[in-house]
Amino acid sequence: MEKIKIGIKQSKKGLICSIIAIVGIVVGLVMYIVTTGNTNGEVSIVLTVIAIIAALLAATSCFLFYADGFLSIISAAFSLYCMLMFVSSQADSIGYAAAGISDIGYGIQSTLIVGCICYLAAVVTESIAVFSKQ
Repeated sequence: MEKIKIGIKQSKKGLICSIIAIVGIVVGLVMYIVTTGNTNGEVSIVLTVIAIIAALLAATSCFLFYADGFLSIISAAFSLYCMLMFVSSQADSIGYAAAGISDIGYGIQSTLIVGCICYLAAVVTESIAVFSKQ
């Protein structure tokens, strides 16, 4: 327990960044599920599992100070993957909007934008957490 207390005192910025990343991943996953539900799509089990693994890796990096850089890199990569797959799941709506078609079905939903921002925040904060460890 003393090692955890010492590690938290030494790397508060990394700990805070990892916590922000966990929140971003969870909110991004919720936004993905809501968006796919609104557009009558299927929720990808692979994306859901990878998002959960990314959140667990970010949480684990808060406590394993000897492997935190490696875990944060993997978590950031998984978060980036989830964000890109989230965007690709809504590619038809984005393509219609980019082509200028006025009737684009479901349209670009605000949950897509919020989810992508949350995933991007998770990627950035986990990347910061990699370099803030001592």
